[in-house]
Amino acid sequence: MITYLVRNKENALFLGVCSGLADFLKWKTRTVRILFLISLVFGAGTPVFLYFFCAIIMILNEGKTNRDE
Repeated sequence: MITYLVRNKENALFLGVCSGLADFLKWKTRTVRILFLISLVFGAGTPVFLYFFCAIIMILNEGKTNRDE
C-alpha cells in the first residue's frame, strides 16, 4: 500500500494542507490544526511560509482519502 501526502479539499478550511497531513498521519484534523496554531505562536512567521510551500508542492486530492483504503 502506497500512501501519498496530498491536499484534501473535502475537509479543508483554507487550502487543505492540515487536512491532508492529518489523513497522511492518520490523525484527527483538529489535532493537526491545533499544532499548527501553536507553531504560529512560537514560530515567528516560519509556519506560514511552510504552509504555503506545502500548498504549492502537495498534489490536490480529487478522489478518496488515505483513510478510505
